[in-house]
Amino acid sequence: MKKLSLIFILLVFAGLVWLYIDGPASNIKYSFTERGIGRFQDSIQSIKFALIADFHMRETPREEITGEQETRAILDEFMNSMNTDVKPDFIVQLGDLNDGWFAGSPTGISDDLIVDRLRRAQKYTEEKTDITWFDVIGNHEYVNGYRADLSVIENKDYSNIYKAINESWSSLEDTWYFRDIKGYRFIFLNTAYPNQGLSHMIPLEEVTWLEEVLEASDKPTFVFMHVPVSDGAGTAYDVAVNQEKISELLANDDSFVVGFFGHSHHSDKWDGLRKQLDRAGNTYFHIPAPHEWLGDRSGHPWAIVTIEPGEDGLTVEVGTGVRRSELVEFIYYLKERLIKIISRDRGIEL
Repeated sequence: MKKLSLIFILLVFAGLVWLYIDGPASNIKYSFTERGIGRFQDSIQSIKFALIADFHMRETPREEITGEQETRAILDEFMNSMNTDVKPDFIVQLGDLNDGWFAGSPTGISDDLIVDRLRRAQKYTEEKTDITWFDVIGNHEYVNGYRADLSVIENKDYSNIYKAINESWSSLEDTWYFRDIKGYRFIFLNTAYPNQGLSHMIPLEEVTWLEEVLEASDKPTFVFMHVPVSDGAGTAYDVAVNQEKISELLANDDSFVVGFFGHSHHSDKWDGLRKQLDRAGNTYFHIPAPHEWLGDRSGHPWAIVTIEPGEDGLTVEVGTGVRRSELVEFIYYLKERLIKIISRDRGIEL
């Protein structure tokens, strides 16, 4: 018994040292360290933010997209993790809250159904946390902006859809904005506006706005979008007209650090789109949809970005499932170790 007590004490001490030095992060599949933040050390604070993309809220499943009941369970898991374990400074959802029309759909859907899906998606997320939440609009929110021949419906009123995504939005111009937090500038773009052939575009007035916003700040800058400006999976569906203008502005801005996008989960190689450079050399990270992760329907990915002053790199982690807190992880580890020690002491092979 004394031997077991001593082992227990040593394990607790080792565990506390482990937590202090480098506490475990459960279920992290990919972790990147992106350099280039060190030059801002004198003006920034520690920060952590979470990203999730492509909820695709719909009533019944299709292909890899889950139906509403399973999607709600995924979102509950995500929100629980945010509230109890991760506790980020803010959360960003990167678009496609609603599933909308898709290639192969037998019929179109109404704006009212899109609005209803958007409101339900927000109910399962924003209403379940006090953590600040920022929205990016996706292409599936705009699916009813097309005629049967996939030409664009001009001057369509999206105000109800905008408001369902974010109650402070009422016009196109509301869908791009920025926030300054803890010494950083975070810019949220609309790269999903309808274009001919069910593709996308970035309005020219948004490009002008972005140029002014970049020029007015020397804060380290991060950019969030739905459709990538870095070509994503390399298909026409992953292109936004005027994307080269965005890339050029970011490349010429000394304060730009990295960008984040969703959308490209539709490709067979979407799980490989974790880090990507655009043609101007800017860096972006792809955040995959939460419905399926590397072919595993039991794992649901989201990303966590952490920046600590005094270090040159920012950490981007993409993982699955709930990230248990260090304390919970250690208790689990301690329990498993004790079971093995006690079993071995009793001559039991595990």
